[in-house]
Amino acid sequence: MKKILLFLIPFLFISCMPKDEALEEKIQGLEAQIVSLKEEKSKISNEINELNKKEIQIAEDKGLVYYIVTFEARQTHFSLDISEHLKDAANAYTFQVPVDKTFYDSVSIGQEYTREFRAGSMLLKGTLGSNKITIVGKEKVLKR
Repeated sequence: MKKILLFLIPFLFISCMPKDEALEEKIQGLEAQIVSLKEEKSKISNEINELNKKEIQIAEDKGLVYYIVTFEARQTHFSLDISEHLKDAANAYTFQVPVDKTFYDSVSIGQEYTREFRAGSMLLKGTLGSNKITIVGKEKVLKR
């Protein structure tokens, strides 16, 4: 019983203390200032994004842009063995290639670029599998 009273007494004193109205007003003022600063930050971020888009558009018009496509290459096996699938996922790798504008515009993220049957593995090891290359990213980079 004494432990419960010792635990509750500080809360009773804190709740009975008079509230400082000046402090409450300061807190409300700071909260309002935080909201306005967040709105201003959002507005500035949008302006920066728009300026970056304009910069890239101007650079594209002048031919000052590299078009880069990111590919992911991996093997896939037709197997019920989970370790084979984990190994395939762990051995996947990505690489970036500069391409021309026509190719850049013709591909989309998530598109399968190629899939080839691994005939050598079938003949020598008796495993069914393929190599798969997928497009996982596209970006425009300014020449500097």
